[in-house]
Amino acid sequence: MDNTTTPQDSTRRNILRFGAAGVVGAAAASALPTHTADASSHRPFQSRICVTVGPDRTDDFRTDGTNDATQINAAIQAAGDAGGGIVHIKAGTYYITDTIDNNRAGVLVRGDLVTHYAKVTYLKAAADFTPFARLATPMPSESDPPEDGGFEELYIDGEIEEGRWIEDGLVIGDPNPQYSPARKVKGARIRNLRLEHFTGHGITGFTNETYPSGSFDDIVFDNVRIAWCRIGVKNDSTATKFNGGVLGACNVGVAASNFSGAQFFGTVFTTVPGDSRWTEPDYPLPLEPWFTAVDVQADRSVAAYSFVGCYFESATHSILRRSVQPAGGLSYTGGFTFQACAMRNLSAGGHPAFDDIDDFPYPPSGYLLDLAHIGGTVALVNCWYDTNVIGGIERASRSVNVGDQTQVVVFGADNYGDAFNRELEFVGNTSGVSNYRGGFTGINTTYLPRKRTTSAPIDPPIASRMTVNNPQTVDERAVALVSAGAENEKPLVIQSVHGQQARLTEWQDPAGQPMAFVSNLGRIYAFAGTEGLPGVGNARDTDTGMYFPAQDTVGWTVGGRVAMRLDESVLAVHDRPIVGVADPDGPQDAATKNYVDSQIQALRKELGR
Repeated sequence: MDNTTTPQDSTRRNILRFGAAGVVGAAAASALPTHTADASSHRPFQSRICVTVGPDRTDDFRTDGTNDATQINAAIQAAGDAGGGIVHIKAGTYYITDTIDNNRAGVLVRGDLVTHYAKVTYLKAAADFTPFARLATPMPSESDPPEDGGFEELYIDGEIEEGRWIEDGLVIGDPNPQYSPARKVKGARIRNLRLEHFTGHGITGFTNETYPSGSFDDIVFDNVRIAWCRIGVKNDSTATKFNGGVLGACNVGVAASNFSGAQFFGTVFTTVPGDSRWTEPDYPLPLEPWFTAVDVQADRSVAAYSFVGCYFESATHSILRRSVQPAGGLSYTGGFTFQACAMRNLSAGGHPAFDDIDDFPYPPSGYLLDLAHIGGTVALVNCWYDTNVIGGIERASRSVNVGDQTQVVVFGADNYGDAFNRELEFVGNTSGVSNYRGGFTGINTTYLPRKRTTSAPIDPPIASRMTVNNPQTVDERAVALVSAGAENEKPLVIQSVHGQQARLTEWQDPAGQPMAFVSNLGRIYAFAGTEGLPGVGNARDTDTGMYFPAQDTVGWTVGGRVAMRLDESVLAVHDRPIVGVADPDGPQDAATKNYVDSQIQALRKELGR
């Protein structure tokens, strides 16, 4: 069966019958059908046992609506004793007074299919405890199935009663492991969850002496919706991925901890679900939904964070900020990349639902992005920025505050549909801003005209990419940017193999000088450049770049000298000053060419071509 379907448990329903006490013995667990090694390697959960939790007398662990966590935890232990499997919580409402503790390898706790996050399998807090659920890993002596288990298809609600919430939702990691350093939770399945109403975190882990680099890694959160939390996700992992989902009505959507990193694809970050229609309830809330999408809460560095196709909206605070000052005054991050994202910060003109924000832990911000202490490079690639003016009032902020140790690179896109067609504004360290939203040129360039919804295109058009396809008819050599300055420096491949279109894009500054490019790997290299010495970063080279020496010709430079030159007929290798380009001759040219060829062959082997 497909992993997203409801487990079929009727084949073993008559084997076990547990009453309200939910006592599980070794003999009872051994009666459950076991999996085969061959099947488990392909269908790890469905090929093992499935036990049911529910109010019916036919369920293996029968709940009574008082402390249903007892039955759920007993089912987890039974599935773990049998080598892993599914704990299927039937559709209905369950009252939880203690932590649901999934501490067995290969055990998946799941409800019935959640459609638009409805209350199908609804778990509601009925006492003040924390956390609501925990996902931990077993002792190393236990034979681990391929997965660390997980949770899916559940609606988890931490609201005990109106205005009274418990602290944390899902904690990943064991707070008191019996060995150190403890093994991280990896490869768990976290999918189709809704977590809401927590005064602390929706999802969090640990970073301490036991977990020096965080308590979880390599986890993909699929379609997880988190709302009404102080912090939606506290990320301690260096390899976290979110696919879809919603982070809303939280003080902070994602808190980035020391050395953490993450990728978000199609995730929605919003102040409140249905912002324009939301009204504050008539009873006191434990917290107000004043929202910062991403807050760097690290006194040291963080790794790279990337956001692709995400939507950001805040009525009061910056989409990205840093609330914890870095140690030693050194602001450093691995960089923040926003690609094809939509950004709205409505704080500039105020919002009727948020008129009492003075008591927030940190003051409201009129900056779209507050990069005062971010450090590293913040890249905005083909994003949309709301700069609307309504009734003569500039409601949406278009201002970016740039810190002294921050570089900002803006590429492509426009404020589509904005009648005022206004650009972003930059304050603070404006010398750290490279804005390439206009004046693009290139060979073989595809142009995307800027259009309003009902009128003609707005000039000038936007150059989206420049592709170089099969530069030599008889030579399948890839086009590569090569640094020959040191033996340990490797080329950055622009077009990997014959027949593959790869992006090779150049932007120019207002004076028409080349400044930057994007590789097909999506990595951005941009530094200040001059006409004689374009600026592009490659390994440790900051004197490396590309330029157009002649019509329909592109050249790459290393250390201010020509490394390669491509025209419509030949790819030539050089070692000459930019002003003295000629056909290659000499041993240095041959050595560099051989180096390029060897790197391309290694790449082909790696790709299996």
